[in-house]
Amino acid sequence: MFKYIWKKEYADNKYLIDFLQDEKIKNRISANLLWYIRKATESKYGYYTLTIITIVAPVVSAIILNGPFEDEITKLVADIILGSSTIAASLISLFNYHKKWIIYRNQTEAIKRILAKAYIDDNLDENIILDEIEKNIAKTDEKWTNQHKEEN
Repeated sequence: MFKYIWKKEYADNKYLIDFLQDEKIKNRISANLLWYIRKATESKYGYYTLTIITIVAPVVSAIILNGPFEDEITKLVADIILGSSTIAASLISLFNYHKKWIIYRNQTEAIKRILAKAYIDDNLDENIILDEIEKNIAKTDEKWTNQHKEEN
């Protein structure tokens, strides 16, 4: 499912790359755009999935525990479900899904903005387009690195 979503977004925006003439530049920009779209989508759905588990699992566990069943297996199942909530919350934190989603999405949109500007302005040199995208990626990488330094 996720593959369909990020492939569709890439396909919907491919026209922003197709007008480029230099194959090397086109391939570099295409690879970057595709990577950031994919990573943003994966991070978003990882974040949403695990967040839903952290919300739903305790409720389901409480319903099971307050139900008519009082055997040990039912309590064990409820505990496992409740434990999945804790694991999901830990995975959200461990993998920084929310931060990654924001960073990757912002970078995706930045690349699209640069390409849209270039698409409209036929006189823009493709090397300048690539340079602007690379500078933007470098800024994002620097922010990401600084965030990790602050956390440690």
